[in-house]
Amino acid sequence: MMFSSICFGQNKKPNVVFFITDDQHRLEYNFLKEGKNEKGENRNLQPTLDKLVREGVVLENQHVVAGICTPSRYSLLTGQVPSRAVTKGFLNEEKSCSQKNPHFNVGITTKNFTMANMFQNAGYFTGGVGKNHVIDGDGKVSHRLKKNLTKAEEAKRLKHIQEENIAAYKACGFDFATNIYPGNLPGFLPKYLEFHNTDWIIDGALEFLDEASEKEEPFFLYCATTVSHGPAKLGSKYIGDRSATAVGFLEKPVNVMPDQQSIENRIAELGLSDEAKDALWLDDAMKTVMDKLEAMGELDNTIFYFMTDNAVEHGKFTCYEGGTNTPAVVWAPKYIQGGRRSDALVSNIDIMPTLAELCGIKLSNKNIIDGVSVASVLTGEKEHVRENLYLEVGATRAIIKDGWKYLAFRVPEERHKWSVEKRRKLVIKGQDINDPFTHICDRPGGRGGESPAMAFYPAYYEPDQLYNLKEDPTEMVNLAKHPEYKEKLEEMKAALKKELANKPGTFAELKSK
Repeated sequence: MMFSSICFGQNKKPNVVFFITDDQHRLEYNFLKEGKNEKGENRNLQPTLDKLVREGVVLENQHVVAGICTPSRYSLLTGQVPSRAVTKGFLNEEKSCSQKNPHFNVGITTKNFTMANMFQNAGYFTGGVGKNHVIDGDGKVSHRLKKNLTKAEEAKRLKHIQEENIAAYKACGFDFATNIYPGNLPGFLPKYLEFHNTDWIIDGALEFLDEASEKEEPFFLYCATTVSHGPAKLGSKYIGDRSATAVGFLEKPVNVMPDQQSIENRIAELGLSDEAKDALWLDDAMKTVMDKLEAMGELDNTIFYFMTDNAVEHGKFTCYEGGTNTPAVVWAPKYIQGGRRSDALVSNIDIMPTLAELCGIKLSNKNIIDGVSVASVLTGEKEHVRENLYLEVGATRAIIKDGWKYLAFRVPEERHKWSVEKRRKLVIKGQDINDPFTHICDRPGGRGGESPAMAFYPAYYEPDQLYNLKEDPTEMVNLAKHPEYKEKLEEMKAALKKELANKPGTFAELKSK
C-alpha cells in the first residue's frame, strides 16, 4: 500500500501534534536497546509510546544539528542551521569573532519564517504550550528574573514574563499560546517554584484543542515538556508540586492526568525501577492528548511526531552522537506506512519540509530552508533521501556520511588573544582563566554542562576527528591520525567543505570566505 500526501479524507488536511521532550535519556525509551534490562525486558511502562512505535515509523538515525537545547529548537522550528540566526546576542558575538559560534546565543525572532508561520499561512489554527527557550519575538522578550525581588515583585514579574513569552509566540506564527516556561526551571524561576509540572503544560494543550474543536480548519500543536531536564534526579521529577507553575502557585493543583500516587502504584506493580516514573508521566501526557483527539474525532486525521530536543549520553553541547543522535517516532496511520524502523539519515532541519509535504503545503523559495523533505521515507516510497548529514555547534562542524563521521574543532584566533580581564570576567567558578576553550567556545574552560563530554571523549580537544560509527558508535577511537585512513579523512573533509560552502560564515581553513 502506498501513502500519499495528496489523498486527504473529505479534502481536510491532517492535523499535526509535535510532542518534544527535554533532555530525555535513551534508557527512557522501550524501543531502544538502552530501554531494555539485562533480560531484554522493558525498563519502562509507556503503553502510548509503545503503540506509536508499533503503528508508526521509528527514525533510528535522526539527529539534531546541534546537541544543545536552544540551537536544536531553532533548527526544528525554522528548518535552518542555527548559524543563520539573527538574534542580537548572536550577531554581537560574531562582530568579535571570525566565524559564527552558535550555542545559547541563537533565537527565533519575527525575522524568521517558522513552522508555525508555515501552518498558519496554510490555513491552520496554530498553538504552542510548554517550554520556550528559543522564541524571542521582537528580540526583547524577558526570560530571567532579576535578583533580590520581594515575593510581590516576583509575582508581578512572572506574570509579565509570561505575557511577553505568549506575545512572542503569537508574533512568530502561533494563534494560541499559554502555559509557557520561558526556559530551564533552574535560573528562570524562583527556587520555590522549581517544580516540573507536565500536568500544567498538558492542561494548556487541552485548552488549545478545545478551541480547535470549534473551528473548521486543521490545527498544529507544538507541545514542549520540561522533563527530563533538571532539576531533580531522573525518576523523581514527577514528584513536583502540581500547583507550582511558571506564573506562580495556582489556587489548586492541576488534575488533568493520573496523579503521583497512580504513577508510583503502576511502576511498583510491575516491579520497575524509580527511573521509570518520569517516562510514565510523559506517557500519560501523550495519552491525555491522544484521548482528547479521539474524543474530538480527529485522532485518525492527525500526524503525531515525538522526539527529544537533544541527546544527553555524554555528548550534550557537542556534535558527538551522544549529543545529536535523537531517534524519533512518527505516527499517522492514514498518511504513512507504519510498523517500521528506518535507518535513513534525518536531521531536525528536515522536519519542517517533511511536514509540509505530508500536509500538502507548498513552501516558498523566498524562505531559506536548509532541510529536505523525508516524507518519502515515512510513506515507504524510498529508503533514503540524504547522502550525508551536517552538524554544527560552537567552534565545531561535523558531517556524517556512509557510516563515518568527520568532526572539525577550530578555535578562532581571536579567542586566543582575549585579555586577562576578559577571561576573568567570563570564566565560571571552578575554572581557570588559562583553561582551554571547549566546543561551545564562549569562555575558558567552558560551562559546567560540558564536563561530561570533556571527560568521556578521548579526542575531545583534537582539531580533526574521524570515526567509523558502525564499529565505534560511541566515538572512542579517533582515526584521523592513522595513515591508513588518510584517504577517508580527505574524502570526509571534502564533503564537509561542500556543506560549508552553502552555510553562513567562515570556518578556519575549511571555509575561508
